[in-house]
Amino acid sequence: MTSTQLQSFLTEVLNRVVPACTDEFLTYFKFIQRERERLLNSVWQEIPADDLTPDMKQFVFKEIDFDSIVTHSKNYLLNADDYFKLLFDIAVIAIKFGQFEKAGLLLSRIIKNNQSSIDDRLKANSHKKLGEINFYKNNFAPAKESLEQSLIYFTNLNDTLEISRIKNFLGVIQVEKNLPVEGKLLFLEAQKLSREFDDLQLNIKILINLGIVSHRLGEFDEAMDYYNDALKLLNGGNNKNQRASVLHNIAIVYKSKEDYGKASAYLMKSISLAKETNNIYQKGISYMEQSEVTAQMGDMAKATALATTTFQIFSELGAKMHVAEVYKLYGMINRMSKKYDVALAYLENSKRINQEYNNHFNLGETYFEIGEYYKETGDKNQSLANYQEAIKQFQLIQANKKADYVEKAINTLPFTS
Repeated sequence: MTSTQLQSFLTEVLNRVVPACTDEFLTYFKFIQRERERLLNSVWQEIPADDLTPDMKQFVFKEIDFDSIVTHSKNYLLNADDYFKLLFDIAVIAIKFGQFEKAGLLLSRIIKNNQSSIDDRLKANSHKKLGEINFYKNNFAPAKESLEQSLIYFTNLNDTLEISRIKNFLGVIQVEKNLPVEGKLLFLEAQKLSREFDDLQLNIKILINLGIVSHRLGEFDEAMDYYNDALKLLNGGNNKNQRASVLHNIAIVYKSKEDYGKASAYLMKSISLAKETNNIYQKGISYMEQSEVTAQMGDMAKATALATTTFQIFSELGAKMHVAEVYKLYGMINRMSKKYDVALAYLENSKRINQEYNNHFNLGETYFEIGEYYKETGDKNQSLANYQEAIKQFQLIQANKKADYVEKAINTLPFTS
């Protein structure tokens, strides 16, 4: 996170904390800021030059500020319940800015607290947010565990709306674990439960997820219908995060249909909204798709720059499966640029990570790219072997239309008798 982003993060945290505490807290916090600045400035020149970085001072100051806010705000609230609710809200802000470690520690603190004043709903929501963090980091087993704990709390509270939300999220995890049919069933179950509630955001999320799983199963027209239904619900609304997500996914359908101009246009809109809302994760996945689309449109330099920006975002977030996708992009871009030795090295990186995470969909796409590599370099046997591996991976997750696409590629191989 840059010093500017860190400042924006702290500003948003302070905007939440100060109204909840008394004016005395802000006075005390400013005193701490002055003192830490005075003390650290006086010894800064003692730090070895080799250990100094350009943003080091601002980073250290802002980290101290964050810890001071979390620690000392407790003394200016009436009871523990208010404090833990405040910690939860700070964690939500931290997630938005990609500060997953900070958010995870705050949420764990809430969950592990045994004070009777901490209600089950707060713990349910904390488990839910922990699930969200682990999902973003591609840690699907702990994500599922946290969400199931949340589901227990919400079931005991007879909260059908939240049960619907959790089932929707569990469906996402099933899809990411290469179980798209099971995921789609959970989405449909969530949709059925949500019909008695006028919750626009949830209904849109479910439609988006139904579109994603339909696309993964190769049902492009069905996917587009779900996304268009979601856009209709968003019409006139101000939820920029959800609009960015819908536009992003529409772009992916156009990419699959090889209409790269429309795909690029929708991705640019999604990226613009993600920047407005400081949604780091959304910006990352849209940059990633835009990199591939840009390569398909022939601008390799720009595609490489976009892929590199994406690589940095997902490396910082610890999202290894997305890093694997960027390696696949690097491989594809270098193959298209005829830099074959470099291309294969990147594709092998992607294959290894996807094998580690047992990600059949991305592994299938990587094997396909390796097949394309060997086709261009003239090794027909290796090309066929990798195409066949791609088909096997797609069939494991019932992505039959993706498998059919690879079959067509096999038919283009110039075999001789």
